[in-house]
Amino acid sequence: MTDTANQPPENPSRRGFVSALGAGIAALIGGYPLIRALAEMPPASMDVSEEPWVLLVPAGEVETIAPGKPKRADLTRVVAERWRVREEKVALYVVRGEAEALTVFSSICTHAGCVVGFEAKENRFHCPCHDGYFGIDGRVLDGPPPRGLDPIPHRLTEAGLEVRFTRYRLDTAERIEL
Repeated sequence: MTDTANQPPENPSRRGFVSALGAGIAALIGGYPLIRALAEMPPASMDVSEEPWVLLVPAGEVETIAPGKPKRADLTRVVAERWRVREEKVALYVVRGEAEALTVFSSICTHAGCVVGFEAKENRFHCPCHDGYFGIDGRVLDGPPPRGLDPIPHRLTEAGLEVRFTRYRLDTAERIEL
């Protein structure tokens, strides 16, 4: 009978080392798509409001929106994030065009998600984070934003102007709904 307890451990062979190295490289290459997919996932939050359409501007106030003068309106929505539910306030801008048509824009800059404000003297929207500028029609005038302000789906009802709040992916030229 041979005594294996007193024998020194075998030196790893070159073949064993190369096999382990190959398996490690294969795991990295195979795991990359999974890591990439997880990084692209939307945030773990969702709108849990009862109704998808929410009243933003009551009927009596819709007529007071002057052409070319954006009206800021705050929307409160209920959001579930993992284990808690909270209320979130989101600022939107309602713009009446020259043809009396209404457009609703998100106040979230399409570049990095900062909140834009309206500069009445310059008649434009401004993002202070990276000096992005948007026209009254939402298009990019200057700066790093990859696309214009995101339009928010809206409709006129007897109650007033209703919106269906929508979030879009940031820093992409195309509008991708989250």
